Amino acid sequence: MRRPAFFEAPCLALLLVVLSTGGCTRSEPAQPNLLLIVVDTLRADHLGGYGYPLATSPAIDTLAEQGVLFEQAIAPAPWTRPSAATLLTGLLPETLGLTCASHNLPREGCDVLPAGALTLAERLAAAGYDTAAVVANIQVDSLFGFAQGYDEFASVFPDLTHDMQARADWSSFEWEDTTTRDVTDRARAWLAERGRARSPFFLYLHYLDPHEPYTPPAEHARLFTAADYDSPYPEVRRELPLYDGEIHYVDSAVGRVLDSLAAAGLDDNTIVLLTSDHGEAFGEHGALDRRHGLTLFDDQLHVPLIMRAPGRLKAGVRVTAQVRLVDVLPSLLELMGLESGGMLQGHSLLELARGGADPKLDAVAAWGYRPLSALRTPPWKLIVDHRTGRTSLYNLAADPLEQHDIARGQGALTLLLRDRMQRRLDESRKLREALVATAGEQRDSAPRDNAPLPLSDRQREALRALGYLDNGEQ
Repeated sequence: MRRPAFFEAPCLALLLVVLSTGGCTRSEPAQPNLLLIVVDTLRADHLGGYGYPLATSPAIDTLAEQGVLFEQAIAPAPWTRPSAATLLTGLLPETLGLTCASHNLPREGCDVLPAGALTLAERLAAAGYDTAAVVANIQVDSLFGFAQGYDEFASVFPDLTHDMQARADWSSFEWEDTTTRDVTDRARAWLAERGRARSPFFLYLHYLDPHEPYTPPAEHARLFTAADYDSPYPEVRRELPLYDGEIHYVDSAVGRVLDSLAAAGLDDNTIVLLTSDHGEAFGEHGALDRRHGLTLFDDQLHVPLIMRAPGRLKAGVRVTAQVRLVDVLPSLLELMGLESGGMLQGHSLLELARGGADPKLDAVAAWGYRPLSALRTPPWKLIVDHRTGRTSLYNLAADPLEQHDIARGQGALTLLLRDRMQRRLDESRKLREALVATAGEQRDSAPRDNAPLPLSDRQREALRALGYLDNGEQ
């Protein structure tokens, strides 16, 4: 796996590349480039483009004005690894086998991205693309199989990839705001280097902010105060200004990356897609309903989805129909003029983006930290707790905040939707069997350098401190 010098020293490389490419002419590749930006833990309803009244996201809002904004994009899971895996493969977590009970322990076959799954990077590499990733969340690191298909895969903890002892001690990973600057600097250096390249590229950036801990730099933290928020919980009123400050911080970073794309003369031939893996709860369903992973309400599943494609998609378009993260990969393949062969569960959204009819796509969600599953088929939202047997039903048109469970008064509809959800899950399980059966034909059996490693007690404690493991989970 190649790792260029500018990934190790991004600021120096950026300067050298800018100096060396000034005044040179460059031919645009015939195929469009792709820049995929994932902002971790980002609620759609905290962005201006989605109606948020506070000024958290000027750069992202501008990007939305230049492209297509999908108003109802739904993640398949309320935490990073299964949701990101779906985004990058076009397959649901059940199909991929990301269904372990202890979701953060890397155990081959149940929470490591399988080698048999064909990723977006692998598809584009086969089409002649240069592929690179810069990630700041260990949940999408090579440790869990996410480096498949990349020529260059850089994390903000590079020793984790190269040094086996450091990789075994991955709990030292830094979950702090310095990662946003690091991802941005590396991305800008990489984009500047593209000024001398002829091949089309795919660059995947995964920002950790605004994931907890909410510690934005001071100039962003001071923009919002507790008085801006209406919550009955003092702790939530303390956290929300910091969460929005982190959104503003990462928004400024996204703006710098987009500026670098334009400075390199690449923006006219680059598709930019921005989304998130999941949202974040702030007491919307009680004082204990905070963070993510524990429920399937929309505050954790409704994510932004913005696509800018100059010359390919009109600017200023808003799509009201429900779409899913599983639809992103087939949409990109069609937009880039590439074949969408192989196993896929999503549907291309291009017709929708160009004014077509609503395909009425069901969104299935599950695979969180608790045994819950949900079916979202507007206006209805069904949530089933498989531990207690409780089934909840919400009318999103009348109750968008999911405060009033109407399952008891809608028995026939509840049973119909539960059966519909179960059929969707069963379809994924059958596809899982097919994926496992064909994996040997798609890949050789040589062990990968990102095979899973067991976690020590110390590593489990580090995850627990970050809120990823329940106190009783081993």
